[in-house]
This record gives sequence, C-alpha cells and structure tokens, in this order.
Amino acid sequence: MNMKAFGSSTAYEKETGIELRHRHSAAPSIASTDTAVSKTAPCAFNPSRSLFINAHGIRLVRLPLPSSELEITIHDADGSIAYISSREKRCSGDATLSSLKTGAPLLKTSYFFGPNRDPIIRPLVAATAKDIETENGGVGAPKIRVSGKWNSRSQYFTTPGGGEFRWRYVRCDDPLRWGCKTLLVLERLEDGKSGMAGGRRVAQLVRNERTRPEGTSRSTAGNGGELMVDGGVMGAEIDEALVVATCLLMLKKEIDRRRVVQMMVLGAMASGGP
Repeated sequence: MNMKAFGSSTAYEKETGIELRHRHSAAPSIASTDTAVSKTAPCAFNPSRSLFINAHGIRLVRLPLPSSELEITIHDADGSIAYISSREKRCSGDATLSSLKTGAPLLKTSYFFGPNRDPIIRPLVAATAKDIETENGGVGAPKIRVSGKWNSRSQYFTTPGGGEFRWRYVRCDDPLRWGCKTLLVLERLEDGKSGMAGGRRVAQLVRNERTRPEGTSRSTAGNGGELMVDGGVMGAEIDEALVVATCLLMLKKEIDRRRVVQMMVLGAMASGGP
C-alpha cells in the first residue's frame, strides 16, 4: 500500500467516519473462511492512533513452508516507521519488536508451532542489573503467556499489571465505516467477564482494499492492515508496543492455520494415488 495514501485516508476517516476503497480482490479472506466469527453490536470505539502493519503473509496456493518474511515494518500514519518486528531465521517463529525512534528492542516473542504450546512475550527493556539477568529466562523474568482453546481462534493474555485482554474475530459492527466484513479486535476484559460481550475494545485491525498491504488479497493469510488503537481505553496495564506484538502474533497464527490446511491438502493428494 502507498504510505502517503494511508496517511491521507486516516485523516479523511477521522473527519468523515467513512473508509474509502482502494483496490479490488475476489477471493475470500482466511479471517472469514477458517472458522465462524463472533457477532457483535456496535461499540463505542474511538481510535486515537493508527498504525499500518506491512505484513504480507502467505498466499492460498503454495507449499506449506514458513513465511519468508523475516522483517515486518509498522508505520505511523505519515508513513514513517514506528516499529520493526524481526526474525533471525525463516524456520523460527521467535520475533523481536524494536522501536525505530529509540533503536531499542522492546519485546521478545517466543513462538512455538503446534497445539498446546503457548507463545510467550517478554519485555526486553532492562533498567537494572537484575532485569538484565532475568531477560535470559531467569526465575523472576516478567513474561506474558498468550493462550486459547484448541477449537477457537480467540487468544487471551494477562499483563504483569493484572489486566486481562482478548484478541478475537468479530463481524464488522459498521461495514460502511470500516469497509470490511470482519475485524480482528483486542478487548480489555472487565470484572472477569470473558463472554462475547464482556470486554471494551482497545484496538482493531482493519483489512480492506485500501489498508491491505500491496500485493496481498482477501485470500492471503497473515496479511497486515490498519491497526487502530483507542488510547482512552488502554489504561495502565498495556502499552502500544504490546498491542502491536500481540497483533503480530495473531497474524502468525493465521499463517500457521493456513499451513496446516495446505499440509492436509498435500497429504490427501499424496494418498489418493494414480
């Protein structure tokens, strides 16, 4: 996507509340085809900040190999890079989120492929010698475990400050405004409520013809888009970097679900015989 167009579209949407369209695609997205999504009523979501996640994901028809994208850039509305998520090796899901402004690594995500292997996020900003020691996995290392049920795409995590949050897919509450049918939303759960209507929306990833990265389509798994954040709802328990890191983790899970489907297709073809 053209970053100049992204910045202008964000400003336009703030003025009019309408998301314009930019490109056309024909295939359904993985967010709308893998599993059913939750329905939600219109919510009071007032984004105060927009970021563009320039993740290209993987196509529908390909070999079930890991993504070759070792670096994902996250841009501000003016097109400048705010964060960079990097992996050292293609075969590893581990990623480090760094701030381009400060040059410092912020969060380390340890990602494991397969069921019952929850990803773990650790902060990397160390203020004392004790903090530096625990970065290598010491007993006192602060960590955030992201978990979910095997039959659901929703993911839950609790921050060190005690805040409980959930990423989930919902049917778009305002298709005219957001320009899409499905949203990936982050909610802050309140009073221990974990039902479909139990949280306040903190952020949402909007993927439509305008916000989708160039070269991707609705059939792409793990592609990025416009990440909108409501700073008034975040509170002290979560910061923007953690919102970005957990959103990238959700995109990684989309890729892995797609790879599993591709493996099953190849297996069925191989067992079919001549």
